[in-house]
Amino acid sequence: MKQILTAALLLLAMTASAQKNPMRGYVVTLQNDTLRGTVDYLSGTKNAWTCLFRRDGETEFKSYTPQDIKGYRLTDNGAYYVSRTLPLHGEQQTFFAEYLLKGGVNVYRHEEGDRDYFYLEDEDGQIAELQGREHYDLSQQETSSERHKALQSAFLLLAKSEEAKKALWESRINSRNLVDITRRYNEQFCTSSGDCIEFRYSERQTASTTIRLRAEGGIAVNQLSVGGGRKNVLAPRIAVGVDWQFPRFNPGFSLQAALACSFGSTDMETAKRYTHNKVPVADQWKVKYIQLALQLGVAWRFIPKGKVCPYVKAGFSNEILIFSMDKVTHYVYNDEQTKGVPQLCWYAGGGVSFAVGSHRLYIDGSYGHTLLKGSGEFKYVPQTVTATIGWMF
Repeated sequence: MKQILTAALLLLAMTASAQKNPMRGYVVTLQNDTLRGTVDYLSGTKNAWTCLFRRDGETEFKSYTPQDIKGYRLTDNGAYYVSRTLPLHGEQQTFFAEYLLKGGVNVYRHEEGDRDYFYLEDEDGQIAELQGREHYDLSQQETSSERHKALQSAFLLLAKSEEAKKALWESRINSRNLVDITRRYNEQFCTSSGDCIEFRYSERQTASTTIRLRAEGGIAVNQLSVGGGRKNVLAPRIAVGVDWQFPRFNPGFSLQAALACSFGSTDMETAKRYTHNKVPVADQWKVKYIQLALQLGVAWRFIPKGKVCPYVKAGFSNEILIFSMDKVTHYVYNDEQTKGVPQLCWYAGGGVSFAVGSHRLYIDGSYGHTLLKGSGEFKYVPQTVTATIGWMF
């Protein structure tokens, strides 16, 4: 029990600590002044709403919103964010949009959770909105009418070039492809705007890790054993945890940690034994239990930025079973026993998650098996099956 509590405190402390990724950069004020210093460059989602900046000569970071400054950029031709009001989730919102390409037609990018949004803006201020489709071919997943509807605003904005529209139709919607298509369009049709300036998105400059919180609830089927008798018990299960994701290393890989709890009660009996006159008898018990578990493992997401993303996971679980038992013999209660039984288990499972704005809804299932069984008359052996639904923040 002490190990579980210690691990829980450590998990909370790590989650509460802020991830820092200081990089040299500057901000542009509303008066067009340039202030140089250090930008705390985190995930794309956080960068869109807040700029944490420490000016040279100062000791503390200051938080700027899109209403406070015109934009900010990392030095050495790094990522560039500008304050823009653009359509998002059906309404106009002001945020720091990543400036990918400046020219007759500008290209902006907005990251929200596992989803990318792109915006094309022409010289008249007309906006075309596109959602990123990085990891699968839309021509195989959507009908032609659905794809045409998704690209219609971009087709109208690039109407002068059949080549650009054809390339847009055949390409995956991501930063590189949109910048290349739009740059070629500008070079052909927007020469009066001068040469294009490209601010290439670089994953190497993003935060090395991203921490996301998880909460889930569902059911667990625990197998219990008393005196050789076994029984599967259906019990509610809740869990909270964190995912450490590594966008620079691999966007699909993550480390996972979670604290889980399931609880239940049941009537059980031991394996039958025979009296001296060969009459089968068995002790009967009333059992109440709480199972606490600290899980540590890894997960692999097959389509990290997909609207629908299947995944698999595996790891180890340090569990403790707190239980109370009342022995019943001819309906007479004997002394109650209360104990804690430690267990070491492995688990494996998987599921599928669905993008909901910047968050994800997921359906998860797993199978666990005891490595080291508990001792004594009451045991939690040897397997657990779980089915849960959860929310990733």
